Amino acid sequence: KNLKIKSQLSHSYIKDIGTNKRYQQELKRLEVNLKEKNKIVFLDRDGTIIKNNENNDINKFKFADGAVDLIKKLQERRFIISMVTNQPGISKGICKYEDVENLHSHLQHELIKQGVKPIDSIKYCPHHPESGHQGEIESLKRVCVCRKPSVGMVEDVLKEFNLSNKQIELLFIGDTLNDYKLSQKYNAECFIVKSPLTEIDEIDKIHNNIFDITKEIK
Repeated sequence: KNLKIKSQLSHSYIKDIGTNKRYQQELKRLEVNLKEKNKIVFLDRDGTIIKNNENNDINKFKFADGAVDLIKKLQERRFIISMVTNQPGISKGICKYEDVENLHSHLQHELIKQGVKPIDSIKYCPHHPESGHQGEIESLKRVCVCRKPSVGMVEDVLKEFNLSNKQIELLFIGDTLNDYKLSQKYNAECFIVKSPLTEIDEIDKIHNNIFDITKEIK
């Protein structure tokens, strides 16, 4: 506040170049990298990107099968990548905000370790409408605008990246009915990937296919 510093999220192409060799290398990639991205994908977390981890325990962190390759392929296809996830464990008293933030930081670092760029944006909803859980946080027990399939998290991402008024292709990838319902509010394509959380019978009635990431990545 004292220095009046402002920040802004950006998906623009930025490269730190310190040698003539690297400069020559970047010249060859410049035309492709300077093209504006016009596609954004919203990824679910538990069951899609990582194994279900309601407690947000870093010691139990594990990528879902095929998830790292999926993120890499999406980046190669020049998608802006946002992860939007319901985390009701906070309102239930199962975990704290810090636990969620730390797990997400761990996720980003694990991607970097595997040679993959970190996810561009991460949003999570801490609310849950139902009461009755031991240790729950009353102030978070409410119907909100951010819990999927509500659009709050998606709208926040579009505003932050200044994409609200632009022609941009939206894609959703998740493992539950909520992910599909959210995608339909934008008339967007949705890929449902199979996980232990997937409501297979319900989704089969309204959606054509449930995918296995490890078999579908090309």
